[in-house]
Amino acid sequence: MKYVWADGSMFTSKQFDPNVVGEYLVERKIDTAEKFVEDATSMTSPLHMFIDWDNQTAAHEYRLVQARSVIRSLKVVYEKSNGKAYSVKAFTHLRSIGAYAHVVKIRSMVSLREEAIQQALHDMEAFTRRFESYRELAKIGSMAQRQISKLLKKRKRIA
Repeated sequence: MKYVWADGSMFTSKQFDPNVVGEYLVERKIDTAEKFVEDATSMTSPLHMFIDWDNQTAAHEYRLVQARSVIRSLKVVYEKSNGKAYSVKAFTHLRSIGAYAHVVKIRSMVSLREEAIQQALHDMEAFTRRFESYRELAKIGSMAQRQISKLLKKRKRIA
């Protein structure tokens, strides 16, 4: 599996190899920011360098923010049958488990997949609402909102 940092991420592949980080997180089952910070306390951990250890400037909560940022920035690269590559978020935070789940796990477990889809639909709904005050985006937003509402209703009937 190949990893890349998300566009706009504060991390670059020149600084930090996303493959090392992604594989390490999966291998060690590090699925919460708390576990990330706990592992990173070891100077030999590849995660150690992502955390600001100066307690004068960074308290425990800030370290959790940093860990979440790393986890959210990782992407998995897939290749289509036509040879074109595309990437997806490697980890999604699922509210029901209070942790990040890897995309492979989400795709393989029906309950996690359903939750991820529900969360995505609600996130899309929130996203369209976020920009509804922009006249230039109003038509696109209302079209998207109608489709999202249809999907949400359809999924409720199925469940």
